[in-house]
Amino acid sequence: MTQQNISVAEALARILAPLVPVGREVIPLTLAAGRVLAETVVSQVNVPNGDNSAMDGFGIRYGSVTEGQPLPLAGEVHAAPGVPAPLPAGQAVRIFTGAPIPEGVDTVVMQEDCTWDGQTVTTHKLPEVGANIRLQGEDIAVGDAVLSPGQTLGPAALGVAASCGRGSVRVFRRPRVAILASGDELVPAGVLPGPGQVVSSNSITLAALIQQSGGEVIDLGIAKDDKADLRSRILDALRHADLLVTSGGVSVGDYDLVKEVLGEVGFEMNFWKIRMKPGKPLAYGHVGDVPVLGLPGNPVSTLVGGYLFLVPALRKLMGIPESALALPTIRVRLAAPMRKKDGRAHYNRVRLENRAGAWWAISAGSQGSGVLSAMAAAEALAILPEAVNEVAQGETVDAVVLDPAVLGRSA
Repeated sequence: MTQQNISVAEALARILAPLVPVGREVIPLTLAAGRVLAETVVSQVNVPNGDNSAMDGFGIRYGSVTEGQPLPLAGEVHAAPGVPAPLPAGQAVRIFTGAPIPEGVDTVVMQEDCTWDGQTVTTHKLPEVGANIRLQGEDIAVGDAVLSPGQTLGPAALGVAASCGRGSVRVFRRPRVAILASGDELVPAGVLPGPGQVVSSNSITLAALIQQSGGEVIDLGIAKDDKADLRSRILDALRHADLLVTSGGVSVGDYDLVKEVLGEVGFEMNFWKIRMKPGKPLAYGHVGDVPVLGLPGNPVSTLVGGYLFLVPALRKLMGIPESALALPTIRVRLAAPMRKKDGRAHYNRVRLENRAGAWWAISAGSQGSGVLSAMAAAEALAILPEAVNEVAQGETVDAVVLDPAVLGRSA
């Protein structure tokens, strides 16, 4: 049954509930950065694969050395394949970082604590027995589970996979997201608008958000306010996409035809309209197995809906765990009061400023749903909840952080 005027929380829950990861594929480690792991990676080797030196120095048998005593040098051991010769009794061996430990060596003395002349070495400061040796399997042992499904693969994780004997990994496939803009007044980016025309910026912002979030974009172009044109583009999306996102055509205007055409091709609507500003006329449902997210046409409404609903949906389709689907939320103090009267949750575009360890929210500009420049300046969305009509300057509210990197900024 279609619901209208539901809360943001209920809308998000309804969107996420039926979604499952779109599929899996095996790819080389060199192409796996930013992808989501779809398997448990178990180490096939010990890391390190054998005992090796943690630094440049001299390998000794601890009990046969005293400080200030010259020892004959038995040679050098470098980081190279093969097994080094055993250390003769009463001698030392020059050893370099990463080199395998010869039999008979139980301690490495760092070179800064030694003097040597090419024939002998004298230690001036003995470390503890066993010092400066990295033991076989000290980091990872054969059979250890080192990476888990749902983990986003960054540089360190990929390095671990390589160290454990893997050259490829099974990951969740990137979701294919079709974008459809509609309206006779729209012209594509790069075309200067004439009288009564508007550049289709929503197609660009949504494509960027999808790509930034890990999805693949299918650009269906701009449909005219014509049922045949809309039907053709929508059917194309349903054949190729994992998710269809429309921009415009879901409000109550005479020419808002998207809902009507979707209905003709089997669209089952889950809800329409959310108690939020901006972004109230947002629809969600599915055609067969393909979920459909209908975003409003105003640029800011589109992007706010994208951050709050499209990003979590993409993350779930990519196999990211439930706990990490939504963007992070922090508490912020208001640099100016927030007020409303309409009973909806308001998402004001704000910049963030760290003042002595506390985050403050400063308006990013006009809060109109068509003012994309303020959205471009925004780093967060400060939330005035449905049941609250006013929050005074200096009081705190929740804020959705649009770019988590901002949180690393110091005061």
